[in-house]
Amino acid sequence: MINGQLFDVSQDFAGKYTKSVSSSVGKIKSISLVDYLKAKKLSSSYSARKRMAANYGISNYTGTTAQNLALVAKLKAGVKPAKLYNPADYLSTAKKVKTARMVYLYRSTDFSSKYRAAKFKKGTLFTIVKAGQSPVKKVPRLKTKSGYWITANKKYVKKVN
Repeated sequence: MINGQLFDVSQDFAGKYTKSVSSSVGKIKSISLVDYLKAKKLSSSYSARKRMAANYGISNYTGTTAQNLALVAKLKAGVKPAKLYNPADYLSTAKKVKTARMVYLYRSTDFSSKYRAAKFKKGTLFTIVKAGQSPVKKVPRLKTKSGYWITANKKYVKKVN
């Protein structure tokens, strides 16, 4: 209010209402995941989008606007998809393993740092009593004789028996 008069001093930088765009701000454009994928010559089918969403950490993909916007934002930003779990990269039947590099032991199959118990150098030998899986992605873990868990990843442990 100036001198008892009401004034609207808001500015339409993006030209959404006045069709005049500020030179410092671009015009807002609609973003379509399907159009983006087609422009990049990628499959835009629902199943392809669902697979892609899972790779980028968008769980329970149903094709909602929010999920599509999140996915296209990650694609446009150049975010790399998460590395997918490959069962061939893991041991699950070993009775003894030797560390191929430095590894940590954990108090749980959840390998977050709060469960980390100890660190062991390359060449350490462990007796395995059972196999398990991580709680979320179901990645194989090996339970040692001491009761702690170690990775089953072949890059970190080698089968001895």
